[in-house]
Amino acid sequence: MADIDQASSPNAAVSQHLIHGFFPFAFARNDTKANPEAALDLWQIKVLSLSVRDVSTRLGWTPEDAKSLEQPVWTRQEAGKGLALGDFYPHVRQVMSMQPGQEAGPCRLLRLDTTLLSRHRGEDKHGHKRALTIDLRQAAAQRCGRTSLNVVIDGARLFAFSTGIAILDLYWHYEVDGELSPDVLLEGNYFLSHDNHRHADTVAVAADKNAIDSDVLQRIAEALFPSEQASTSTLHLHRRIVYSTVLLDRAISEKRLRVLTTRLSHRQTSDYEPSADMQEGALWQPFSYLCHASVPEGGASVIVDIDQRSSFVRNFVGASALNTYLPLFVLTLHSHLWLITQTEWIPARHKRAGSLAESRNLDSVYEETVLFRRYFHFPLVSQIGLHNTFYQHWQDALRIPERLKFVEETARDVAELVRSRRLRFIERWSGAGAGLLLAHQLLDFLSTSNLPGLPDWYPDARVWPFENNKQADTLRHYALSATHWDIAIFLGSLAGAVAGYYVVKHIKTRGTLK
Repeated sequence: MADIDQASSPNAAVSQHLIHGFFPFAFARNDTKANPEAALDLWQIKVLSLSVRDVSTRLGWTPEDAKSLEQPVWTRQEAGKGLALGDFYPHVRQVMSMQPGQEAGPCRLLRLDTTLLSRHRGEDKHGHKRALTIDLRQAAAQRCGRTSLNVVIDGARLFAFSTGIAILDLYWHYEVDGELSPDVLLEGNYFLSHDNHRHADTVAVAADKNAIDSDVLQRIAEALFPSEQASTSTLHLHRRIVYSTVLLDRAISEKRLRVLTTRLSHRQTSDYEPSADMQEGALWQPFSYLCHASVPEGGASVIVDIDQRSSFVRNFVGASALNTYLPLFVLTLHSHLWLITQTEWIPARHKRAGSLAESRNLDSVYEETVLFRRYFHFPLVSQIGLHNTFYQHWQDALRIPERLKFVEETARDVAELVRSRRLRFIERWSGAGAGLLLAHQLLDFLSTSNLPGLPDWYPDARVWPFENNKQADTLRHYALSATHWDIAIFLGSLAGAVAGYYVVKHIKTRGTLK
C-alpha cells in the first residue's frame, strides 16, 4: 500500500473543492429579551441595511461595477431555495427554512448578494477575478511544492438564530498553476486557520490588497456586519472553524483517503501522521469512496470520483455538501456555541452567593435550556439514514447530548442548593426573631407583674411608683429602677435573639455539612 504521505501524487489530484470558514458572532437582544424572534428581526434589519459601499470602504476594495455601491450586501434566502431540505422532517425545516405562509421561526438565513469579494474592476475598466495571495513559508513550500497560492472567495451565507448567535459561512477555493494537489489544500487551510501565520508587517498587508492571512480573513468576515455588531465571539480564541469539502478526480487507497480526511478536519499539514486511534473516533465512511470527519477543530468530507459518471459524486461539493450536509453541521455548531455560553456561569464566583438575584438567574438558565431543547435539539432530523448518521456523528463529536444534560442538571442542582441556603438563612433569622420576641415578652411580664419576691407595695415596677409618689428623691430612685428594667429587657431580648438563631442553626445543621 502506498505511503500515507503520497496523497499529493498524480493519482490524487483535486477536481473540485470548497473550504468553509465559520465565524460565530453574538448580537445583543437585551431590549427585546422577552421576545427573541423580535430581537432577531431587528438585528436582521440592521444586517440587510448594510450596503456594498460600507463593505468596500472597510476593506478598501473596489467593486466590479461602481453602480452596485448602493446595493445591499445581503438578501433574504427565498423559501425553499438555497438549501436541499426536502428530506428533512418538518420540525427541522421550520428551523432552517421558513416556508411561504409560515410564521417566522427561530432562524433567519441570508445570502451574500454582491460580487465584491470575488471580483473587482481592473485598470482596463473590465471586471476581473479577485485572487487573494497566500505566500507560504519555506517549510510549507517544501511540503506542497508551491511557494504561493491564490484564494478566491465564492460566497457567504449567514445563519442567525433567536438565541443571539449568528454563524457566518464564508467559503472559498484555492487556485494554482497546473494540477491542484491535496497538500496545497492542507497548507492553505493551516495558514488561514492559525493566527501564528499572520504577516509580520501589517502595514504591508494593508497596502497590498491582494495579500491574505488569518487576520485579513477575520477582517473580511467582520466587514460583512454592521459596525456595532462586528465583534466576533472569543469562544474559539485564535483558531478558525474550517470545514473542507473535496472531490478527488480518481481513486486512491482507503488508507490514504482516511488520512487525508483526518488531516483536513484537524487543519493539519502532511507532516502530521494521525494514528489509527485518532482516526477511529472521528471518521465515518458510508461508502468506500466517501469519508466524513467530525472533530471540534472542524470537519471534512472527501469523495472520490471513481467512475466519472455519478451525478451524486460530481455534484457533491457544490450541491449535497453545500445545501444538505453543511446546514446539519451548522445546526450542531450552533448548539455547541450556545452550550459554551450557557456553561460560562457554572465556575463563576458571585459576590452574593445564594442571593435572590442568583436564584432568579439560575431559573432563567434552566428556562432557556428547556426552550433550546424545544426549538433546536432533535434526535432525528431526516428521512434519509445517511443524513441522520452524519448529524449524530457531529452531535457525538461535540458531545451535545451530554453537555445539554450537564447544563440542565447543574442548573437544577445549583438552584436547589441556592434555595436551600436561602431557606436556612430565613429559618435562622426567623429563629432569632422568635427568640427576641419571646425574651422581650417574658422580661416585660416580669417588669409589670407583682411576682413572688417583689414587695407587696411594688405592683408595677415602671408605672405604680410614679402614680403614688410625689417626692422628688423617691421618684428619681424609681425612675432609675425603671431605666434599669428597660435596659435589662433590651439586652435580654438581644440574648434571646442570639439564642434563637443558634438553636435553629444547631437543629437544622446537625448531621449535615455546615
